[in-house]
Amino acid sequence: MIDFDRGLYNHVGIADGQGNVYHFSGDGGKKKKNVKHRHERISKVANGSKVRINNTADKGRNPATQSEILRRAQERQGTGAGSYHARTHNCEHNATNIRYGEPISPQVSWWETLGFFGTLIAGVGALVGIILGGRR
Repeated sequence: MIDFDRGLYNHVGIADGQGNVYHFSGDGGKKKKNVKHRHERISKVANGSKVRINNTADKGRNPATQSEILRRAQERQGTGAGSYHARTHNCEHNATNIRYGEPISPQVSWWETLGFFGTLIAGVGALVGIILGGRR
């Protein structure tokens, strides 16, 4: 898998070993309209952003063979495969489904965990404020 650094998130695709990437994206790479599986030059998708190979999920999963990964990616090329949804059907879900046969998004899990702890901290802060506010 290959990551394109977009700041607060990474766009994720499957490198084909020939300088191209299979990825799930809208027109222009950022819009969520006309979302479909695409096969484009890595340099075009990167558009100046940092790019890195990221197969860290291999540690806990069994990736398909390279030929099977490319077959799955080629099979999807040009299709819409349903609508885009940041939490349930994004580029990372697509890439992991191609590589592992399982649509997962560690980025979504990380953001959801961060949101949970942010809510927890805000709740504790509010409770402390109520307790201390009553001691005036």
